[in-house]
Amino acid sequence: MSDHFKVGIVIPNYGRLEYLKEAVDSVLGQSYENFELLISDDHSPDPAIGTYLSQIKDPRVKWVINRTNVGTTKNYDQGVRMLGKDITWALILDNDDVLDKDYIQAMVQAHIQNRQAKVICGHQIFVNAHKQMIKKDGGYPEHETAQDYLLLRCRGQRDLRSSNVFFDLKRFFEVGGYPPFDSGMGTDTVLIFALAFDNQVGFAPAARIYIRVHEEAESMTTDHLWEKLLSMKQMQDYCLGVYNHHPPYFSQHKRQVLAALRQHVKLQGSALLVKRYREIVSTLPAGVARKTLQEMLQRCRKEKIKVSWQFLMLAGFFNILGVHVEELLAYQFLRRCKNIFIFKVTLRCAYVLLTHCCMVCCSLIDKRSGGVLLLRLDALGDFILWLDTAKEYRNLYPGRKITLIVNEAWLELAELLPYWDEVWGLDIRKFRRHMFYRMSFLRQVRRKGFEIVIQPRFSREFLLEDSIVLSSSAKQRIGFAGDGTNLSQEEKACSDRWYTRLVPNPPFSWGELRRNAEFIRALGLTSFKADVPTLAVALDKSVAMQEKYYVISPGAGKGFRRWPLEYFGRIADKIYDATGMKGIICGGAGEGELALRLLHLSKAPLMDMTGKTSLRALAGIIQRASFVLSNETAAIHIAAAVGTKAICILGGGHFGRFVPYQIEAEHTHPLPRPVFHEMDCYGCNWFCKFSVRPGDPVPCIGNVTVEQVWQTIKAEQCV
Repeated sequence: MSDHFKVGIVIPNYGRLEYLKEAVDSVLGQSYENFELLISDDHSPDPAIGTYLSQIKDPRVKWVINRTNVGTTKNYDQGVRMLGKDITWALILDNDDVLDKDYIQAMVQAHIQNRQAKVICGHQIFVNAHKQMIKKDGGYPEHETAQDYLLLRCRGQRDLRSSNVFFDLKRFFEVGGYPPFDSGMGTDTVLIFALAFDNQVGFAPAARIYIRVHEEAESMTTDHLWEKLLSMKQMQDYCLGVYNHHPPYFSQHKRQVLAALRQHVKLQGSALLVKRYREIVSTLPAGVARKTLQEMLQRCRKEKIKVSWQFLMLAGFFNILGVHVEELLAYQFLRRCKNIFIFKVTLRCAYVLLTHCCMVCCSLIDKRSGGVLLLRLDALGDFILWLDTAKEYRNLYPGRKITLIVNEAWLELAELLPYWDEVWGLDIRKFRRHMFYRMSFLRQVRRKGFEIVIQPRFSREFLLEDSIVLSSSAKQRIGFAGDGTNLSQEEKACSDRWYTRLVPNPPFSWGELRRNAEFIRALGLTSFKADVPTLAVALDKSVAMQEKYYVISPGAGKGFRRWPLEYFGRIADKIYDATGMKGIICGGAGEGELALRLLHLSKAPLMDMTGKTSLRALAGIIQRASFVLSNETAAIHIAAAVGTKAICILGGGHFGRFVPYQIEAEHTHPLPRPVFHEMDCYGCNWFCKFSVRPGDPVPCIGNVTVEQVWQTIKAEQCV
């Protein structure tokens, strides 16, 4: 390729003749003259546009007027496809944007200096309708990966527009052309991601482009609202498809990137709905406006469009007060800085503080009870592991009434334990999402007037434990300093101040049992040593079979953490062929489909008890079983707590945190035996660097062989 190759420039157009003239003039005035300009008009109703196009005499300019209106994305795509065969790099210039005279020259020069980049972006200057400068974008690095670009875009630290994307035409056709969304919303973001996925996004600071921001711009209006919301929803599927087309591509931050994209889509969609709601309120009576909003939210559910309920709730709250959300200083600041990540954190903080203030205004402390409140709102397996130290709070606080708040799903099991005087169940999903349920529960906590509140969870959550600690008004509020698994740095910095004492974190290599032990030692039991947890309750043994059996638990919290079902089926066949032993399939209520598939995959006699037992009965089944074979789930920890052997198919995401157990005291209980396929990327916190199709296990789990598991079962003398 020579240094002076031919560049293709496409201007998709619909109406706005004055803007179109400025865009065309900026192209014809380029210092780099080896280009082809193609104007694709999408059947504009203004006949003056056809007249203007027919008067252009420059031989480098071609134009076409569509017979019918084909829509934004299709018009963009067909314009690029109509460029000449000798074009190698191209640019799609929106008809309301203007290029600096040296823009193409600077882009070509940047390409020559960075041949790896398949996308090059310039320096954006945002102007209003009258070309008066609003702001300039920040300094960008010379190049970055597509994943870093998308993550920063979702966090508001990149705002690259489609007019500022200089791309390799061959690469454009490889990714399938322009994204075929219902509208143009989000297309520039995902197009850059796809074009640069296994290469780079390059930046050319010398290439300046003027991006016009005005009320008629597509991103500024709520016209075609549902097409825009659906387009934003399509962004997630498109980016996931990009990942899936590059297996096994190194993707260290894949889950983080996709999670950030989901939040970005939710927040942007919510902002569109709020803007439409303001338009409705200003033109319709209040009753009609509320009904219209309800219909909009119902359609969101029907179309499976996810929105930020905290954002909508706050908007509604301020609208009731007669304050427009757009007029709030905080909103204006966040709109200016465009930092979606901070926006999300601010909304979560505002949600917590708003409910807290409302609750404080509505409730008083009846009387200081002198009681102790314990919070344990994580998963069942974590709760079982915590029981080793939970029994010690009686020794720490003799004579005080101890109350436990626990996940409502295992309230029944917690009530049977003798370590506390009272147990409250919390519906975690409702507590996060429903303001009045949240306020009612927080008011109940506050009115009790606890003297001490203890939050022993290492990976605490801002909307759960931290907000309850804030509202408790206890004189002593004790918690773990904790990590950032469930907390952002901003949330942690905020909620750390709500505690009167934070127990320092133990070494990172310590497992959950040793961390729990360190927490209780910090509270005063200095001689305590981590041991195997025990379930000190009378278990329900009515469900267990009379003959010898084992338990299979094929489920897991996430699909990528499940060992393949066909492997479980082959192991069940091996066990039956070798011993004649039958198996019981156990799991949660949502895992019934897994159990049915396992029954079809295995020839061995298996009994399906998935979702058909109480937790007490499940513990009874596990206690009487010869052994348990499971993914890393609560069944493993229940088996340890009732003294049953357990084989755990273990991945590397949290290797060493929960399994294998780290025991400090002498013990006789059988410990869960892990079976794993060791890899260099262990300890990734489940941000897997490999591309995995939905429903498939990550490599560190999928590569555990049937023979490995079978040999471990035999070595543990389970058969």
